[in-house]
Parts: sequence; structure tokens; C-alpha cells
Amino acid sequence: MKKLIAAKTSAVPVCILMAGLAGLFAQQAEPGNPAGEPGSVGPAKKAASQPVSDPSPEKVAAAQRLLEGLLSDQGITTDREQRITELLKKLGDSSYEVREKATGDLCKEGGEIAPLVEKAAETDDAEVKARCEIILKAVKGKGSTIGADIARAVDVLAQAGRTKVVGMLIDLLAHREASARAAAAQCLMRLTGESFGFKAADDDEKRLKSLEQWKTWWGKNRATFSFKQVIQTGVLFCDLTAKTVTAFSFLGETLWTRTFDDPPSSAIGLPGGNILVAFRAEPGYAVEYDSAGKEVWSTKEFKLDVASICAEASRLPGGNTILAFPHDQKVIVVTPQGKVALQIDGLEHHPHAAQATADGNIMVMEHLGKVFIYDQKGKAVSSFSSEGVGVDAVPLPGGNILVSSLSNPYLQEYDAEGKSVWTRECPAKVGTAIRLGDGNTVLSNGAEGLVIVDQQGEVVKTLVKHNNYQPWTGKVRLMSQLPGKGATTAPAASRPASRPASSGPATAPAQ
Repeated sequence: MKKLIAAKTSAVPVCILMAGLAGLFAQQAEPGNPAGEPGSVGPAKKAASQPVSDPSPEKVAAAQRLLEGLLSDQGITTDREQRITELLKKLGDSSYEVREKATGDLCKEGGEIAPLVEKAAETDDAEVKARCEIILKAVKGKGSTIGADIARAVDVLAQAGRTKVVGMLIDLLAHREASARAAAAQCLMRLTGESFGFKAADDDEKRLKSLEQWKTWWGKNRATFSFKQVIQTGVLFCDLTAKTVTAFSFLGETLWTRTFDDPPSSAIGLPGGNILVAFRAEPGYAVEYDSAGKEVWSTKEFKLDVASICAEASRLPGGNTILAFPHDQKVIVVTPQGKVALQIDGLEHHPHAAQATADGNIMVMEHLGKVFIYDQKGKAVSSFSSEGVGVDAVPLPGGNILVSSLSNPYLQEYDAEGKSVWTRECPAKVGTAIRLGDGNTVLSNGAEGLVIVDQQGEVVKTLVKHNNYQPWTGKVRLMSQLPGKGATTAPAASRPASRPASSGPATAPAQ
């Protein structure tokens, strides 16, 4: 059997490279100018950072050195990985003493064994699964930070448009350390949309098969590959009570916070770094801000037959915008020039969420948890009823729907036929959630606040912790950008004193 060995480059002390990259990331932007100039929606009540530019040459060089160093690093040895695998097998041994000792030995290991433990947890044996959960709680956060370091480096190189990072990540799929392989696979999925069935904890033979598929694919696409897909760069969270939109990185860093006069009910990132914000005014409206924080488009001048708040605004692939008005019981699709292209009315209950699906249809979730899929002519093509009182729903790339409910402490993922395929039990009612490219989920509830959980439902990062947190406070959505366009920036509250209603969204792609 072939062994997977990472490609060799010049040996570099990886710990030094990681420290150097962390130092570069730790540099903070200078405070930006406070908003509140004439013609603004209202004064910004908190200062924001200056717009973040493309990565500096120093950051790019440090990121590249880090990945090159990892490729030359031995990481977890084959012998040690075999020992960990043998210990995991002993979790199902017939002897209680053997199971206990294996559990204790594994709990003493570092965080780099987590992918192997997660693989072992994929079993019908309830005791093995429970012991794996104990081990994961013990090892996560200990030892290796290799996954976070790889993610940081990849984001820098991708934002700089360095397509060679794809080839480096493919080489890292052969790294001896499972956590490095897992991080590389997650980043490849995020950047290319491909996976070829690679799992970091699979045996050498299975990983080799996937790796060969990756290499074949890269050989065919290397010359013409570009980052055409949007890169997810973080999450946007709306707090209705504080009237703020906050941006977080996937590592849990607060990037910026902006405060508005009207409560923002949703904010979603658009290709190129723009942000579309829906406001909970009466009547509600939506505003698109460019990467410099300037208002480039708004529905306030459009003559829409609505009187209630706007619960959500999202963008269809052709450039039209979906708007949900709960108390009017309407979902309206408007063109960039303000013409009503589609109106979905006659809904039985308040629409709390409305977004474009991966195939260009429109998902609408009503207050009592019923989820509809409409085509762009307004015809309902499918529907299902979720459990409880629906407060938020997000369509996932594969066609499933992630649903948050206020009437029970569960976050559930449903397939297209309405079958629950994944559930995360929470200590309080769930207010909003999104799925990240690496399979983790960002969710809010009244006990934990805003947290990132892994595929087993364990909290891996707390983004916002409130003492009196209300789960319905606002939505969380993805922040994104195209490489070379500059990192996402804080949307300022200011806008021109007047803007023609015919002005369209700056990022509306052609049909």
C-alpha cells in the first residue's frame, strides 16, 4: 500500500512562521472617521475601522512561507497516527478496563487528533460515540493550532489572487497530521467547490484515491483556474436592540461594528464586498453599501405597496432583489430600477425569511414554520412544514434548508422533502443560523449567545455572549468577496443627500 507523504520543500521552522503570520494579522487598522456628515441616515454611534485593503506584500509572503513550511514539516508521524487509531479501536473493547484506559490515554493527546476521533464517532455503538464526545471535549483547544493557521494563510493568498494556493492545499492533503489534512480539505472546498470525497481521517488507500482525483483535476484546470467563486470571509450579525451590524471573522475576531438609526433586521454580503442591509422601519427598506461604506442603492425611493417592516433583503443571481415584509404578508422582487418583477402575496402567515436558492428559485419561510420554494414566476414548486414557530431559514448549497424555531430549543436541517437530516439541541430557543463552508454552523440562542458549533453540535467559538440575549434579535448571514477586490469593510451610515431611483446595485451581475 502506498503511503501518503507530503511534498518536500526547504525546511522552515513552522512555529516561527506561524508566530510571524499571527503577528502580521494582529496589526490593527487605524480608527476611521466617524460618520454623521450632512445627508447621512444618522450619526454612527461607534467608530469603525478604516476599510481593509488587499493583503500587504508582507502578509502574502508570510502566508506563503507558512504553507511551504507545513509541506516540509513532518507533522504527526505515521507510527503515532497508527497508535491513536489502535487506541480508538479499544473504545469498543469487551473489557471495561481497556475502554477506560484508552479513553484516558486519548484525553491526554492534543487537538490534532480531533479528525481521527470524529471519524471514530461515526458509529452505531452508543458507548463508543459517548466516549468520543468526552475525548473531543478534552482535546479540542489543546496543542496544535494548525487548522486556524492554514485558514488564515489561505485567506490571505486567495484575497491576493494567488491561485497557486490551490496546488499547495492539494499537497497538504498528504500531510502526516490529520488536522492539517482536514483544514486543507475544508479550504479547497471553500475555494473550488470540489471535494472528491476526501476525508482527513480515512485510511491511506482511500485518501490516495481522492488525492489522485485532486491532482488530475488540478492538472486540467491549473492554467485557466481563477477565483470565480465568491470567497466567504466571515459572518454578519444584526442586533435589533443595539441597532448594529457586526462583522466577525471565522476565527471569531470582531472586524467592525456599525450602529444605525433604524434597526437592521438582516445584512448579507454580496460579491465584490458590498453589503445589502434590510431595515426594520415602517415602511421597511433595504440599502446596499459599497466596500468604502458609501450607499450605492436603496429601495427607499421606490413606490412599493407596503407598510410594514422589512425582515430580509437578498439578491437573486440576475441582479434583482428579494424583500420580505412580514406584516404585509408579502414577498416582493424588485429590479435594480425599482420595478416590481414579482410579488408573492396571499401568504397565510408572516414571511420571516426569503432568500435565493442555489438554483435561482426563491425560498420563503412563514411564521408557523412552513417553508415554500417558488420559481421566478411566483409558482410554488414545493413546500414542507418544519417543527415549531419559524423565525429564520437559510437554503444550503446542496438543496437542504436550515431552520431556526422560537417554539423549541432545536436547530434543524431539512432535505427538499421536509425530512429532518440534522438536529442540534440548544439550551434555549434558536433565533438564527447559517452553515459555513467547512461544515460548521453559526447560530444564536438565548443561553449561549452567538456561537460557532461543529458538526457534532459542540461549541468551538463564542462570538457574542449576552447576559440578557434575545434569540429573535436579528439575523446572521455570510460576508463574502471576490479575490483582489479588497477585504469587506464597515458599511457607513452616511449616504448622498439624494440619489436617482434608477440607480442600480453596483454588484448586480448580468443575466
